[in-house]
Amino acid sequence: EVIEEVKVGGGRKFAAVLLVPFILVFLLIFNFTASLRFSLSGDNIKKAYNNMNFAELLTTQLNSDTTLLSCLYDLVDDGIKEKYDIKKKNVQRFIEKSNVQAYSSNIVAQYADLIILGKGGASLTSDDIVDFIKDNKKYVKEEFGYNLTNSDYKEIERIFNDTEETKFLSPSNWKKFGLNFRYTYIYIYIILAVSLIFTIVFMIWQSVILSKKSALVTRFLGFS
Repeated sequence: EVIEEVKVGGGRKFAAVLLVPFILVFLLIFNFTASLRFSLSGDNIKKAYNNMNFAELLTTQLNSDTTLLSCLYDLVDDGIKEKYDIKKKNVQRFIEKSNVQAYSSNIVAQYADLIILGKGGASLTSDDIVDFIKDNKKYVKEEFGYNLTNSDYKEIERIFNDTEETKFLSPSNWKKFGLNFRYTYIYIYIILAVSLIFTIVFMIWQSVILSKKSALVTRFLGFS
């Protein structure tokens, strides 16, 4: 069977070329969304998080004269630093000795599952913070020279609950801020479907422009 060769003019070729960036954009959206949905999960993020070297991370230069450790140290009240003679090395050793990496990795994984998969019970509360401090109170004594008391725990809990910014840590409050990740997993599937459909549509349009025969889709996609 002899297939009639289709003559393609310069105008049609130019129009077909114009569709290329649209095809690429929607392919990128499809690939990125598929990677996000099927590659990322709380467990994967938790493993990557726990594989980080916190000791190196603390001393990594954020800019020419600042490290993460310096930023954390600057957050400590000057009066407390002077009273208990707290140095940067004390903050660093506390982070290295405590279970802050394992503790925070669990929290990160829970929030990741909620945002990416739309499931789970992620929430960071004052009780969680107090429990972490209780678990590491011996390191507080070793590095900062202070024995925590029950009144300290109650004060920490009160400050945490009264701070406006901490309200954002509870997903139940997210709607107040205009966010709701409970249906993110549905949105991801919608984005996947829409991007794939648009990719196919643009490719069909391109083949029609070049061949005037939509059945010959695969024969005229040289530009893409």
